[in-house]
Amino acid sequence: MQVQALLALLFTVIVWGVGPVFIRSLSVALGPSDHIVIRYTIVAIAYAIGLLILGGWRIAREDWPRLLLISTVGMVGYNLGSAFGFELVSAGLGSLIIGTQPLLIAATGALIAREKLTPIAMLGLAVGFTGTVLLVWRDLGLSGDSASFIAGSVFIFLCGLAWAIYVVVAKPLIRKYGSYSITALSIIIASLIMIPMLARPSTVDTVMAMTPRNWLDMAYISI
Repeated sequence: MQVQALLALLFTVIVWGVGPVFIRSLSVALGPSDHIVIRYTIVAIAYAIGLLILGGWRIAREDWPRLLLISTVGMVGYNLGSAFGFELVSAGLGSLIIGTQPLLIAATGALIAREKLTPIAMLGLAVGFTGTVLLVWRDLGLSGDSASFIAGSVFIFLCGLAWAIYVVVAKPLIRKYGSYSITALSIIIASLIMIPMLARPSTVDTVMAMTPRNWLDMAYISI
């Protein structure tokens, strides 16, 4: 079981390792608001269909506060921070900032879930953070005005913090209901918040003007 968990995490690292490239591409090409609206309309519909087929939408009343917390703070915070942040900073620099996520998750786990941080775990986090720095070292040059750079950096850091909260707080729900059900429900709830908040009449025009490259980027980041 531990091997399966490690392989699942490795798969996640590989898939999301290049995620910032596609997030930035879509936020720059479509605008962060339309990027989120189009992406999460697709994803929410897909997950809703999956829930109808597979079931798993029934959540006990006592677990709804936790589900709403991870949906509103974790999922919404992560997506708003990443979409608006990567519009303002390069994918490489943004990857460096979001590379602090393991540290944030570890710290959040220690504070909220009382998870113990062993010296080996801390060493692993330090090595991982150092590796992220080395991978994106050439992309550290600043471009544009400093206000945009600082805003983008803050957005991306906060998105990492939001995701750390999601990971730690969602863990008991995932153990109880399964990863698919909690992922689907939290994304659908987050979509019901983000889409009405960010959608505008011109979003339809954005969809009609999307290029094949935009659709390929959208396909990767959505699927």
